[in-house]
Amino acid sequence: MFLNKKADLPLKPMGEIIIAALVFLSFYAAAVKLGSGELYKEINLGQSFAYATSAMLSFPENSIFSYTTDLKNYEISAKDNILTLKRIGLESIPVNRLYGGDSFQKIDISLKSPESFTLKKQGNQLKAYDKFSPPSNYLSCPDSAKPSKVLIIPSIKNGNEYEFTKQIHNLIIPSDSADSVTSQEDFIINIIDLKEEGNIIIYYAPDDASRRLACLIKNRFISASAGISIFIAPSQDFLLDKNKGIAIHINSKHQTYANAKLIAEAFGEY
Repeated sequence: MFLNKKADLPLKPMGEIIIAALVFLSFYAAAVKLGSGELYKEINLGQSFAYATSAMLSFPENSIFSYTTDLKNYEISAKDNILTLKRIGLESIPVNRLYGGDSFQKIDISLKSPESFTLKKQGNQLKAYDKFSPPSNYLSCPDSAKPSKVLIIPSIKNGNEYEFTKQIHNLIIPSDSADSVTSQEDFIINIIDLKEEGNIIIYYAPDDASRRLACLIKNRFISASAGISIFIAPSQDFLLDKNKGIAIHINSKHQTYANAKLIAEAFGEY
C-alpha cells in the first residue's frame, strides 16, 4: 500500500505539466493568429454571419442571404443562439458570437468547408445550404459580352442623382470624377431620379448586353434581400434608342452606397 502511494506521486506534477503545456499552446496559437491578422479576419467573419442570422430571423418575410466568399478552411455552426466559426485544424481557437432569435424559430446551420453558402428563411425556419443556391424568383439572364467602354451619367448633373451616379462610377471605373469617361459611349448607364417612393424601374435598350445588365441588377437585389421591388422593361427613353445601355429610375431614398454597390457588382458579373 505504501509503495503504491509513492508510485502515484510523480503523476500529479506530470498532469500539471501537461495542462500547463496545453494552456501555453492555446496562447501561442492565439498569438500567432493575432500577429498574422487571421484572428481579426475570423472575428469579423463570425460577427458578420451573426448579424446576418439575426437580421434574417427578425425579418417578417421569407428571405435569402448568399455569401460567396471561399470558406473551405472553416466550419460554421449555430446552437443556443451562439454562432461558431472555427478554422479547421488542431490548434484552432473558435470564434463565438451571439445572434438574436426566438425559441419557436428553428435554426439549422452546420457547414464544413463551404466554398460559399446560402441562408434561407422560410416561415419560422432558417437553414444554411452549402454553395450558392439562387432563389426561385431569379431571372434567367441572356448571354452577352461585357461592354468594353461605359458611360455612367445622371439625367441632371446637379440633381439628387448626381452623387449616387458618382458612387456607381467610382465602383465600376475608379477615378476622380464621373466626368472623366464622357468620351466613351459604347454602353450607357443613365441614372434618373424617380420622384415616387417605392420601386426601382430599369429600362433597357433592345440588345442582349442591355437586357443582361438589367437582369443581373434585378437578381443582385433579390439575392441581397434588399426589400426593394425591381421592375425591368424595354426602353421608352430616347437616349437608349440609338445606344446600348440601361436607364435606372430610382428614388432618392434608395440612392444609397449599398445600392450603388449592388449595381456595380451586377456589372462585374458579366
